[in-house]
Amino acid sequence: MNRSSKRFDEDLNECVETMRDGSKSFFAASRVLPSRVRDPATALYAFCRITDDIADAAD
Repeated sequence: MNRSSKRFDEDLNECVETMRDGSKSFFAASRVLPSRVRDPATALYAFCRITDDIADAAD
């Protein structure tokens, strides 16, 4: 495994944890998606969750 691949895997695992902690239903639904769709959807969910949390904290 090259360095960038390892970094990608680590980052994706963080996204999975964000989804698992943030929404059990999104996490469960993501398990039935093919990985070519699941991985980008998981990253998008994590981005949206983190930015929403930042916006909520600013209120």
